This record gives sequence, structure tokens and C-alpha cells, in this order.
Amino acid sequence: GFQKTGDSDLFRDDGKGWSVHEGKTIHQYNHVWSKPIFTVLERPGLEREAKPKYKNQHKNFYNSYRLVFRDVSNPTNMRTMIATIISPKTFHTNELPSIILKEDDNIILNNKYLENILHLCGMFNSTPFDFIARQLGQMHTTTIIDKIPIPSKHKEKIMHLAALLVVGHSDFAELAEKMRIPNKTLSVSERIDVAAKLDVLVAKSYDLNKEEYKTILESFKAFRENPNLRDTSDIITWNNKNIKEFYGEMRKKALQIFDVVS
Repeated sequence: GFQKTGDSDLFRDDGKGWSVHEGKTIHQYNHVWSKPIFTVLERPGLEREAKPKYKNQHKNFYNSYRLVFRDVSNPTNMRTMIATIISPKTFHTNELPSIILKEDDNIILNNKYLENILHLCGMFNSTPFDFIARQLGQMHTTTIIDKIPIPSKHKEKIMHLAALLVVGHSDFAELAEKMRIPNKTLSVSERIDVAAKLDVLVAKSYDLNKEEYKTILESFKAFRENPNLRDTSDIITWNNKNIKEFYGEMRKKALQIFDVVS
């Protein structure tokens, strides 16, 4: 992604061009946590990103859905790993790295690519993955992700649930169609249930038993339960308070369903 200093000549504040995502503009499964401030014109932006790592596929890559994650974190934060899918025809800064998937040194941008980034998005945002990341105690998550194994057990279910959490915005109509799901925003209650099921499946993909999983969940001290959150209307403005309550309700639901999810 762009460096905010080295590439500042590209940045605009007049709204012309493609939006530029930064670390603060996304949250887990949410590419619009806050509105991007800057834009970059398509042509000069793509020319700047014509780097060898893209194998001359930078235009195709930036016209595809991408998995991004916040690079700067801290083991004491509410969550260490924060990842989401961003839409095509957008840029991002280097504080929000993207994942490039390759096979035999060729970039993968087919349906297999979409399924893989959704699976990784679900894994990255799970409490088991986050728990491991915290133990590594790094400030930059880019130094963490290649040290943590990604099991493939329950992959199809995890990527399907991750897709349900990502969609619901006009930018994701194509993704929803490819994943054969409706492009609708989940209610808060539905979102808690889907996130809890995904988290349990990740725990089981790491072969955790219920007690081990409970220990992991209880290590996230910032989570707060609030049963009234489920009664919130479908339209919600997320903030640090209600996201803590979301995680608290997700934790509670995950422990309730652990024995029946498979």
C-alpha cells in the first residue's frame, strides 16, 4: 500500500478518484468503520503500485476484492488482529497491508482466491488466532501472521460465515453473488450468532476442547456482556463501547453452542 509520507503527492481531499483505506477506517469484517479521508486518482495510483511483487497483475489485483489487516497493534488492545475484505477500485496505505496469494509464483485471482481470502479473514478475526498473536507480543501484525499455522479443517464453513459478516453493502454485491448468499446486512443479533459459530469452528479447527477454548475467551478482559445489545435495531453505529459488548455477547453465545457446532 501507499506510504502516507512518501506517496503524499498522490493524496487528494476533493473526493476525486478511488478511496484510500487506512488502519483506522476498518474493523473486523467492516470496511466502513469510519469514512476514508483521502482519495487517489486511478491511473497515477496504479502506476505507483506497478511493483515487481505483483508480476504485472497490479491492475487486476486492485480491481479485485482484497483481504487487509491492521499492521500496528498491541497485545494489550481489545483485539490484536483486525481484518476485513475491501472492495475493488480502492487503494490502501501500508498501515493496512493486503494479502497476495500465489501459486507457483503466480498471483491467484480466481474463485479459489476469493474463497481463500474469506477463510483467512475468518481465521484472522477469531479469538484463537488472536490469542496466539498476543503471545508473540509484536507491535506489527505483519511479523506475526506467517508464524501462526492456518489449519484447513472446516474451511468451507468458516469462509461462508465470514462472507455473511462481510456483505451487506452495495460494494459487495458481486462477492455475495459469487458466494451464493444474499447481499444483506445482518441484524446485531444475527451477527453475534454468526460470529460465535465461526469462532467455535476456528477453535475446533485448532483441535481445542471446551475448557481450552473457554480459557482463551476469558483472557480477553475488555469484553463486556450486554444482553440488550441483541434488541438493537438493524442500523447501528459501531463504537468502542458497543463493539466490546458485541464481543462479550459473542463469547457467551460461543460457549453455549460449543458442544453442538460441528
